[in-house]
Amino acid sequence: MDKLSGTGKFTREFRRLRIRVAYDVSFLAGFFNHQDGQSGVYRTVEELLLELCKRDDIELRAVAASGEDPLLDVTNSALYIARQAGCQFDPALSGRFGLSEIYFRTFGSSSRVGDADFQAAGNYRARQYITRAVRKIDRPRLGLKHGGYDVFHSPFLKLPSRAVIGDIPRVLTVYDLIFLKNPEFMTPALVAFLQRIFESVDYERDWVICISEFTKQEFCDYSGMLPERVFVTPLAAADHFRPISNAERIADARQKYSIPNGNYFLALSALQPRKNFSHLIRCFCRLLLEQPHLDINLVIVGAPGWLYEEIFATGGTSSEFRNRITFTGFVANEDLSAVYSGATAFVFPSLYEGFGLTPLEAMQCGLPVITSNTTALPEVVGEAGLLVNPTDADSLCQAMFDILSKPDLRSELSRKGLLRSEKFSWASCAQKTVEAYKKISKA
Repeated sequence: MDKLSGTGKFTREFRRLRIRVAYDVSFLAGFFNHQDGQSGVYRTVEELLLELCKRDDIELRAVAASGEDPLLDVTNSALYIARQAGCQFDPALSGRFGLSEIYFRTFGSSSRVGDADFQAAGNYRARQYITRAVRKIDRPRLGLKHGGYDVFHSPFLKLPSRAVIGDIPRVLTVYDLIFLKNPEFMTPALVAFLQRIFESVDYERDWVICISEFTKQEFCDYSGMLPERVFVTPLAAADHFRPISNAERIADARQKYSIPNGNYFLALSALQPRKNFSHLIRCFCRLLLEQPHLDINLVIVGAPGWLYEEIFATGGTSSEFRNRITFTGFVANEDLSAVYSGATAFVFPSLYEGFGLTPLEAMQCGLPVITSNTTALPEVVGEAGLLVNPTDADSLCQAMFDILSKPDLRSELSRKGLLRSEKFSWASCAQKTVEAYKKISKA
């Protein structure tokens, strides 16, 4: 047997000492081929995965253990990792005859199991039969408990049972508690879904990562979990969010999404009640009534989320200003910086945020920000934006007027926002996450 060199011994020892992390990608696998379904949580889970994959102080394996259908989730996740992330995947499947490999090969040419183009393929029915046969004959089961992992991390979905992962320490990322604080802002089905996630946590044995100090405080108050078992890892805007000075690129984005000529306030989020866009529309119309000389439009970017009907109804109530309000629908990631950069200011009077990713994206693009003085938003924006009571129409109207009428204020907020955004990075988020892993693995 060849003797290892000193370098080889060091490398082997270094690898042995690295923390082995099982990072669940079930949520990513469900939407990676459907951009219009990729929410802020989706981008967050993926950005952290990509950043963690760059590190050499942990040994990360993507897994699929938190979904409802293990075989389907594992297959979709294997496809996602092979095409999107560039890190390694552990299927963690076992069966009586090892036929689960047939399942992967069967769906290897599909973008995602269940896609319309996949279902239209001529051999779809044959693939269904093979899938069912694998389930009945091989009875594949999911199991991570023999994988030698030090930590299991679910960045969104419920924690898997101990039957699946054994005694591996489990950590869940918690984004907010709005389903408990304001369930009226969500559908009953979504409230029940999020409730199941929280019910999967053992508050004495498990660990939690929160995305802000505000969320940590709310979670500890709700659960009674010891604060030392709850970590805070602030999020970041992706690197591609930056000021765009290319007028042609901004013009192309305007044309692509039917954004009118002239100045515009920008609001961006999936359309749902807590974003408070109905209030924003009413305040915008009031501003135009009180200051008819203003040359400004309101552009609301985002795909419909849930309970959004009132937002569209409010936008259509004023026939006088209907043509000054634009709903673009979903905007692709590659166009967002141009849409941000073309705006006069970003206005986000949200009633509740566990972090506040879109104001951070706006600041990173050099855009002045008006946002709420509640929940986690002051923690993110600091003194780099205008903070208002999200239920006070006078305050929001005044802030919008000040932005339009004071060029020096716009310049100052743009400068402060860019500086503030530098305090947040995915490298920093990953570093804090790894520090949490290390503490968990040693507990």
